[in-house]
Amino acid sequence: MIFLKKTVMYFTLIVTLIVFSTATINGEERIASEEEGLILALLEPHMMEAMHHYYGRMRQFDLADVTILEIEKRDCSFCYDVTVELAVNHSNENKGGVDQMTFAINKGKVVPTHYEHKKGISPS
Repeated sequence: MIFLKKTVMYFTLIVTLIVFSTATINGEERIASEEEGLILALLEPHMMEAMHHYYGRMRQFDLADVTILEIEKRDCSFCYDVTVELAVNHSNENKGGVDQMTFAINKGKVVPTHYEHKKGISPS
């Protein structure tokens, strides 16, 4: 009987955490940090590839400095646009600036749709 009570209690706790895994900041819902970390980890190789395509060579960035700006659900099932912003290093000693990327995700396929150098040192 005690095992059943503990199981129900843990199940209730897990469901509650999942349901309330978003926080409201300034009236906007934000993704919980664990989920955001998962999304960024899955997007990292695509961010590196988009950066290499934009600059013509690899640039350094720290995944901890990447922010998800927006996740927009599109009209199809499992289709999203994800916009991220990151600090780019153009050399080991030099922070290069801030870049913004948008990716279209369609049932697991990730395609970069927009890349913009927002501010900081010129990418050349």
